[in-house]
Formats: sequence, structure tokens, C-alpha cells
Amino acid sequence: MKYRPDIDGLRAVAVITIIFFHLGIPGFGGAFTGPEVFFVLSGFLIASRIFDQVEKGKFVFSEFYYRRVRRLFPAYFLMLIVSLILSYMFLLPADFREFAKSFASATVYLSNVQFYRETGYFDTAAHFKPLLHTWSLSVEEQFYLFFPVVVGLLAWMSRRQFFFTFLMMSIASFVAAVIWIEFDKSFAFYMFPLRIWELGLGIMIATGCYNMPKFKATLPREVLAWAGILLILVPMFIYEPSMKFPGIAAVPACVGTWLIIQLDGDRMTSAQKLLALKPMVYIGTLSYALYLWHWPLYVIYSYTDTNGTGAFEVTVILTVTLVISHLTYRFVETPFRTGAIGFYTTKWAVFGSTAALSAVLMAAGVAIFLQNGMPNRFDERTQAAISATDLFGDIAQDCVLDAANSRLADIEYCEIGAPFEADSYTLIWGDSHSPTYRFAFQDALPDADALMVWSGGCPALFDARVDEYVATAATDLACERRNAAVKRLVADDDRIDAVIILGRWSYYGRGTGTGVDIQNEIKVWPVGGDYDPAADQYAIYMERFESTVAALRGKGLKVFVIEQPPEFPEFNARIFVMNQLTGRLSDDVLAQIGTIEKDVLEARQGPMIALLDRLEQEGAITLLRTHDRLCDADACSLMLDGVPLFFDNNHMAAAMVRRISDLFGPVAMYHNGG
Repeated sequence: MKYRPDIDGLRAVAVITIIFFHLGIPGFGGAFTGPEVFFVLSGFLIASRIFDQVEKGKFVFSEFYYRRVRRLFPAYFLMLIVSLILSYMFLLPADFREFAKSFASATVYLSNVQFYRETGYFDTAAHFKPLLHTWSLSVEEQFYLFFPVVVGLLAWMSRRQFFFTFLMMSIASFVAAVIWIEFDKSFAFYMFPLRIWELGLGIMIATGCYNMPKFKATLPREVLAWAGILLILVPMFIYEPSMKFPGIAAVPACVGTWLIIQLDGDRMTSAQKLLALKPMVYIGTLSYALYLWHWPLYVIYSYTDTNGTGAFEVTVILTVTLVISHLTYRFVETPFRTGAIGFYTTKWAVFGSTAALSAVLMAAGVAIFLQNGMPNRFDERTQAAISATDLFGDIAQDCVLDAANSRLADIEYCEIGAPFEADSYTLIWGDSHSPTYRFAFQDALPDADALMVWSGGCPALFDARVDEYVATAATDLACERRNAAVKRLVADDDRIDAVIILGRWSYYGRGTGTGVDIQNEIKVWPVGGDYDPAADQYAIYMERFESTVAALRGKGLKVFVIEQPPEFPEFNARIFVMNQLTGRLSDDVLAQIGTIEKDVLEARQGPMIALLDRLEQEGAITLLRTHDRLCDADACSLMLDGVPLFFDNNHMAAAMVRRISDLFGPVAMYHNGG
């Protein structure tokens, strides 16, 4: 296959815009379309080589993978190892533990699957994940495993037959992506089967069948070339990160890349000549290394500098990325690819060393995860504050996080004690705030059995529907099914002796978060009706809440309600600890982020505070009060004995709630017959 400098230029366009998008440079808010360019190019380049070799009778699976490993793995493993070292040095335990999962999965090119599994209500912010960018590399590696096998199985086909075969596969993949994105946009984004159509565009060009005619006239080729450039670039400037993507929105970038590839590389248009300029070709040559290095460098810097990145910091990151990428290409990519490294020339050496290093790195990731992010790296005082950076602790312990695999249909739960075997147990029912009370409940009632039923962003209400901005349609429907399942459970299981309800009702009532999560929105309305934007959502929520309490009381159950803790709009435990470690946490800053006035609390929670007081006076509920432990007459604080109790602006951290486990005193008295 003849070298085409304009294709290196396309790589340069893709990687430059991706980097600018990741670094938050204004004007590139839609440059998340950059991987589409790489996918189409990969489909074309890999398929072209394989088709040529198959037709000559020279295609050998082991030879293909031997060349791929030499080309990709050395620089990739170097980036993984450096990211591991930097993460060990700077990431706090909870984030280092999460890093360990992505590190282990990235080692075997399954990070796209891991990042999909992490998406949702509690997904760690993207800029805390040094290996998030490896998702697209994993998709491409899965393509390298998938495509040669398909070619091998269908080697009897002519190129024309293969064109139609992959046309059908691509259409199926595209239709599935368009449909799936309406229900689970993360699956559509991360998973290889729904990206096949993008790679397929390049594959179909490589077959040489049914491609555009090779126009002799200059004007048609110029029009097509510039149309391709515009289709790639315009979405990068006009798309918004919040839009549904990929699916239909990915079509322009893919078609634009397809158009450029289709054109003759010998008779280049002005657009192709622009792409083939030496600076563009140079960046394109470094594109793999640039993509590998830019993100972990940016994440680690951003993680340690809580003041954010300005123009100077971005310039430094770009410069360092370029220098390291050049050195990586010169001293790692090139010598390993060309066989200049003596031991790395035979297939046994390449495959054996790759497998051994993969096993070592995966074992390192597993070890870090099992050691809970290695908190002993820090002194005791810092460790105490660090405890607040871990929202749930080991949530996998005694918890079922997949309703599809639950022994209770549609219910995710945590077991405290042995509720399924006990003669009686307490039902704890709520949203993402629920698991934070798990250890505190166990401390207060060490012999009690309880079933904790919870889902993030899902209020504990009977006969209510939700529509949350950060959730998928499937997640919203799962919330309704979860609460219906709880209703059935309460009706059918006479062993339930008490119910504890909790939740972030200021969020459900006001319809938005506050401070750092103010962009999150949620709608709540009764089942059987349509959402009314003019209605008072707080009133709707409270009506559903009171009705739910009445239904529970109608079953003869004792109802406890945990008072929603105050919200501290700008607080983040990780930033708190990093500022503490770097000496940037002044008393004034601590007072600003760690204290709120009582009137601010009442502005968010006032209607619900009044309802709960009334319900308690009427004997319908027993209120487990958090405000008494965190507030005085004038203000509320998230600090206790010099240590923060909160994980973020609204969740207390599970380990820290243990400091106020006496909250469950009334529940203990009830169980003891008091």
C-alpha cells in the first residue's frame, strides 16, 4: 500500500482537536468526534493490508499480530507504567483503587468495558481517570482481534462479496447504535459492536468495490475534499458535550474521513496538500504517542493543582506532551517496530514478553485494588481526612449492584447481618445516601438484620416516576420498577418489622442540585400522569412521600426517617485533602466551603422539614435527626474533631458517618422493646 502523507495529516487533525478538547481549550467543545476519524482510518489501513496479503496468499495470523504488537505495545506499556508510578505518587486511596481497576483492564485492552461498567450516578469524574483515553485504543484492539478472524473465515469470498457482507454488518451496527443510544448512551459510546459501522466505512473503501469514481477534473475533487474537511471540523466547533453521541451525530466526521480517503493520493487537492504539509505529517507521525501521553499528564496535573488549569498551565502540558511524544516515537516506537531492539525480533520473544508483562501489570492492578488504594502511603492525620474521600467503602461487600442478578426482582440491595434467613429484619430504603449509613447502622445495632434497598437518583416513593438528567431512560425506568418491587416486598414479606426511609429530598423537591452539581436536574411526578413543568415539584414529592409513609403504616410497620444532612454547595473531600497536603487550606477557605448558614439549609429543605416535623408530631414517623449533630442555632459545619464528614456537597462518607452512629439510637430502642 502506497504511503499517503494526507492520511498522516488527517491523524494530526484528529489528535490535535482531541487534545484541545480534553484540555478545555475554548472552541473545541465538540472535538470528542476525533476518535471517529481514527476508527475510519484504522478500518481502511488494516483492511487494505490484510486484503492484499490474503489475495497474495501471504496472510498469516501470527505475523499480523506480531507486527501489531511490535507497533503498539511498547509505547502503550510505557505509558501504563508511568501512569501507575504517577498515580501511586499523587492519587488518594479511593481514586487509586479506581485507577487500579482501569489499569488492570487497560493492560488487556478491555478498558472500554470497564469504563462502561463505571458509568452512572457514581461515576468518578473523567478528569480523575488517568487511563480514560484508553477506551478508544481498546476498541481498536478488539477490532484487530475481530477483523482478521472474520477475513479468515470468509476468505473464500470475493472482495465484492466481502463488501456487501460488511455493508450489512455496518448497517446493523449503525441501526443498533442509533436505537441503543436512546436507552443507554454509555453502551453506545464505549462498546465495540456499536462502533463496527465506523470501522466498516474504512473497510469497505479497502475492498476497492463501489467506491466513488476517480474524477479527472479538478473541481469535483476539490469540492469533495473540502466537503470532507468541513464535515470533520464543523461538528468539532458546534457540537456540545451533552448531546447524544455517537449514533447519527457521528456520521459527519465519519463521512468526512471517508471522503478524504476515497480521493487519489497521487493527484492531491489543495485540502490534501494542506494535510500533507510537513508540520501536519510530523504531528500525524507522533499521533499515537501524543494520544497516549496527553491525557494522563493532564489528569495528574489537574488532580494535584486544585486551582484549575489556565493558559500557562495548558501551554506547559502541551509542550511536555510534545517533547515526551517525540522521545517516545524516536526511542521506543521506532526501534521496537523496526526490530532494532535485539531481543524483540522473534515472535516467541515478542509474544512471550508481552504476555509476561501483561500478567505482571494486571497483578499490580489487582494488588492495589485489594489493598484499597494503599492508604498507608500517607500519615495518620491525612489518612483520617482521606477516609472522607471514599463514599461507600467496599460497596461490593455484601451488596448486589446488578438488579438483573438479584434474588429480589428489580432490586439492588446490601445485606446487613442475614436478612434472608432472619425471623425479622429492618428494611432500609433510599437513594445514594443509603450505603453511607451502612457501617453506622451496624455499629449502633450490631446484632440486627437489615436489607438496604437503594439506587442512585431514585427517591423512596411509591407510585412515582423520575427523569434525571445524568441518567439513561433505562435507569429512570429501573427506578420505577425498583420502587414497585419494594411495594410488593412490603406487602408480601411479613418478616419486615420496621422501615427506615432516607434520601436527598431537596434535590427531588427543588429539581436541581446545588453548587458543584447544580447542573444536575431531575423531574418527579406521579405514575399514571404526565410531567407538568408548571406544577410545584416539591409539593408533588411531599404528597408522594406522605402517601408512601401512610402505605407503610397501613401495613403496621414502624417508620423511621433519616433527616437529610445539610448540603455544602462547593465541598469536595478530595480537593479538601489535596489542599491540606499542599498547604493551601486556610481557615477562611475552610469556613467558606465547610460551613453554611441555617437559613441556606432551610431555603433548600424548608418544606420537607415542616412536613417531617408534622408527621412526627402525629406519630406517623420517628425522625432520626442529623441537623442536631451538624448544626447549631446559626450555622452547620461538615467538620467534626478537625476531620470532614462529607464526601461531596451532599453525601456523607460511609466511614465518617460512624462518628455519629448514635443517630440510630431510636431504632436500637425500638428493637430492644423500648
